[in-house]
Formats: sequence, C-alpha cells, structure tokens
Amino acid sequence: MRTVTTMTYVDLLDGATGQAWAGSHQFRLMPSDPASESAATARVTAYAGGNLAALDYTWAHPDDGPQSGVIVVGCAESDAEVAVLWTDTWHQETATAFTGEVAGATMRCGYVYSEVWRWEIELTVASDALTLVMHNVVPEGIEGAAPGPYDAMLMRLARS
Repeated sequence: MRTVTTMTYVDLLDGATGQAWAGSHQFRLMPSDPASESAATARVTAYAGGNLAALDYTWAHPDDGPQSGVIVVGCAESDAEVAVLWTDTWHQETATAFTGEVAGATMRCGYVYSEVWRWEIELTVASDALTLVMHNVVPEGIEGAAPGPYDAMLMRLARS
C-alpha cells in the first residue's frame, strides 16, 4: 500500500466508494440541440490499494437507449495530475488514455479528435454529490455552430 502524505484526487474519488449514486443526465449532440433528460446511476470502486479508482456510470440516449461508461483515474507524477482511461458505449467505444489536471475536488482532462474537435471531461467529487460534465469544443468554421465549448453531457448524482 502506498504511503499517502497528501490527499490526491484518487483518494478523494476513493472516498466516494461503497455507496450507490443516482441522479439525472442531460445530453445534446450539438449546442443548438435541446437537452434530453434521463436517469443516471454510478458506482465508484477502488483498486490496487487505492492507486486507482473507477467511476462506472449509466445513462440513456434519447434514440439509442441505455448506455454505460467508465472513467478510471490513477495517480500521476504530481498531486495536481491524474492518469485517465475512459470509454463509453455511445460517446467513445475505444478506450482513450490521457492525463488530467486537478484543482481541489475537480479533475479536468481532454483530448483532440477528428483532427480539430476537442472533448473535455470534468469530474467533481463532494461528500454527497458527483458531477460529471463532458464538453464538446466546436472548432472554428463549423457551419451553424459558434466555436467553443458546450455541455454535451451533464450528469448530477447524489448518494442514493
């Protein structure tokens, strides 16, 4: 087991284990689309002596039905960074690995896809709430859409 001298983000996420989480989910494909709502659930599990924590979540797409995903967070070189692995049955069917930054109870990470688009994930952990936001960042020059980030997915969960 690792010796913890300071609280890491993985420690914070590990503190959310052992409870069921439930709440709401909003999804929209493009910024001009109305948000669809569905129920959402999550479970946090710690692994490898607390060196990894995984957030397994469920949600429903308005046309494609039930979906699920997992975000695995591990300790990185500094307490202000995390290593992240993410996959989702609708958003991202292949596992994507990247690093993220930590500020207090919030982890932010992201990557470029399709050469110019950007996907960003923000996970905030509190004692009684988890908030997961996925931003799609529209590049310059996309007809009908202003450039910049918008909430493609917003999940708010509470201990159930």
